[in-house]
Formats: sequence, structure tokens, C-alpha cells
Amino acid sequence: MFRISTSILFTLCFVCLSCKSEEPKEQLDLKGSWSIYDATRNGKVTKTLKGGVFMFTSDTSFTTNIFGDERLFTFDTDENKITTTKGDPSLKLKMSATHSDSLVLTTKIQTYDIELFMVRDSL
Repeated sequence: MFRISTSILFTLCFVCLSCKSEEPKEQLDLKGSWSIYDATRNGKVTKTLKGGVFMFTSDTSFTTNIFGDERLFTFDTDENKITTTKGDPSLKLKMSATHSDSLVLTTKIQTYDIELFMVRDSL
């Protein structure tokens, strides 16, 4: 009986101690102005989006001029994805290569695969 109790206790301790808790990933603070310095459309460099700007004004909204005029969007984030909740057109942006001063966003606009290479503007 003592042996069984000891074995059960040892097994429970081993299971509890071997479980790792995942530390939450620190999300990039997007607030501020981000300028597009390079862009691709369907894998080919395009100059039409160069000079475009994303201005993240809060954790839930941004404006951009990549459609010709300045447009306001609200959004939700989920890990490395930004999904607009208001604004036209609806956008799903995937964040990759995120750093405090640079950001790469990929999305689909109409039938085009778009990749935006951006740098954070100085304050």
C-alpha cells in the first residue's frame, strides 16, 4: 500500500513539474506612423505603394493612404494577424518580420498578393 501511494505521489509530482506554462508573446506596439519603403504585388516589386503610410492611432484603429485617399479602419489583432472590423475594403493583414522599427505586412487586395515593407517614422 505504501509503495502504491508513493508511486502515485511521485507520478503526480512529475506530471505537475514537467508541465511548462507558455509565456505570452509580447505584441509589437503599432502606435505611430509607418511608411512603406518597398512593396511587392504578386511577388514583383511595385512602385505604386511606395510612400504609402499607415498611422496606427490606438490599439484598435489606423488610417492609411494606400488606396489613394486617406481611409480610417478599426481592427482586431490575434497573434500576428490584423483584421479590420470597419472600413472599406475589408483587410486581413499578416504581420511578419516585426521589430520595434520595421514591419512587414502581407495581404490580399482584390486578386493581388501584396507585401508591404515598412519602417516606423521618427517622432
